[in-house]
Amino acid sequence: LNIIELLGLGQWQQNHHAPLSPADLVARLALRAADRMEPLVERMGDSLDDVEETLMLGKRKDIGSKLGRLRRTLIQLRRLIWPQRDVLNTLEIEELSFLTARDRVRLREASARTARLGDELQSLSERAVLVHEQILDTRAEQMNQTMLVLAAVTVVFMPLTVISGILGMNVSGIPFHDSPWAFWIVTGGLAALGLGLVLWMKGKKWL
Repeated sequence: LNIIELLGLGQWQQNHHAPLSPADLVARLALRAADRMEPLVERMGDSLDDVEETLMLGKRKDIGSKLGRLRRTLIQLRRLIWPQRDVLNTLEIEELSFLTARDRVRLREASARTARLGDELQSLSERAVLVHEQILDTRAEQMNQTMLVLAAVTVVFMPLTVISGILGMNVSGIPFHDSPWAFWIVTGGLAALGLGLVLWMKGKKWL
């Protein structure tokens, strides 16, 4: 961070418009920092809008990492803004002899802009948390759908596996042992049983 560029010392010297007091210097520094941060906060809001739009369109590739970086940046900016806001508020309300009426106006202006930035960052952080929760809910719903499909497949194929295993035992007394149509009878029966289980689960609205 170039503090000379941030303070605009070169411009002050060129325009012969230096700070009139220490409080004016603090206010100018806060206002200059707000000028620098406002476009950044606006871009972060646009980035969060893009994340929300991407989530609505169902394109979830790399959205988690992008949202994570955005949340970390928001946290870092909030840690910078909130102490600055508290300091400006304290300077504004303290009964300090060297503060003039003009100084208090400038400090109040800087405090208001800093507070507004803090509120915007807080709002963006809350939106980011909601988007993160929405991503988690979507993933949980996808996992539930996957588990439901796996459970349905298990329900359908488990009895078929048991029946085919019993009929496949190499012992005497197996039904249709000597019938030339045994394979097709068993296959048709298993298919009918599987179809019946699928229709039953659809009737229960499990599928």
